[in-house]
Amino acid sequence: SRTLCTVTQTRILTKLQSLNLDQNFIFLKTLTMAATQVNTDEVLSQSLMKIQSTNYQVDPNVSSYPEELKMLIVALKRSPLSTAVFSSFSVPMVWLSLAASTASYNHTADVITFNLTNNKRVKLSKKMFVEFLQIPNNPPFVKPVNSQIIHMFNEMGHQPELEKISDFRKSGLPCIWNFLFGIFLRCLTGRTVGLDRGRMEVYAMVMGIYYDINVDYATQLWKEFVKSLENTNSEKGISCARYWSLILEKVYEKEAIPVMTDVAVAKFSFFQFPKTVEDDEAIFSHVARIPDAMRRKVSKT
Repeated sequence: SRTLCTVTQTRILTKLQSLNLDQNFIFLKTLTMAATQVNTDEVLSQSLMKIQSTNYQVDPNVSSYPEELKMLIVALKRSPLSTAVFSSFSVPMVWLSLAASTASYNHTADVITFNLTNNKRVKLSKKMFVEFLQIPNNPPFVKPVNSQIIHMFNEMGHQPELEKISDFRKSGLPCIWNFLFGIFLRCLTGRTVGLDRGRMEVYAMVMGIYYDINVDYATQLWKEFVKSLENTNSEKGISCARYWSLILEKVYEKEAIPVMTDVAVAKFSFFQFPKTVEDDEAIFSHVARIPDAMRRKVSKT
């Protein structure tokens, strides 16, 4: 409560004064604590933020997919992106709203800070983010170049055949690979517009799964999460809320803050998949089968 927090702040300030610290430092510390308290109270007293239609969760139930997509799902479940693609936690919406609305990124330190319900402001580093999403971070990494990515999309069956990466369109891919690319775009990023194409970082991650090569997923997803902060506000709602749920479940557990009861909890939508995987043969001259690298990953016990 506010009273408990005020008592705690008074004790801290008394201790600071007893240490004969500079009065300007004590004054700034007082302002910082007061601002944090007001900011937290304001958020908790306001309506909860909504969850944006981004960062969807992929249904982990393999049996729910058409036969042609089952191998893709199994390959993803055995990939370094398994948690990032398939997992979420039903954390209280208060936690999500508070963290997202108070989050800020420090470019110099490469950390995100945000508030908890106990009025504590915590730091989230790339290292912590990677651990929470269980993404291996084992260099050396393969860094795909344009020509390799163009070759991959053409091998998938992109129509018309690509000569430059800027001509890529998700809608130009056969159904099975359109679905895979859609997972990367709609489930691993906070993107809400320009859904027919992606950035090089997204193309690189697709290539990592398609050829089972060691790309730097950790850096790419951290960049996407940092970027999502720009798209979070009271009108649009919370971007990358599913990632936030994975982060907050770990942070609140570490801080030993009990889970709130009798409150609204986060619910995440599954990414919709095609019920049938049939392509117009008049449009697609060929459709790539599941590559050997992906088959080997699926066949591993």
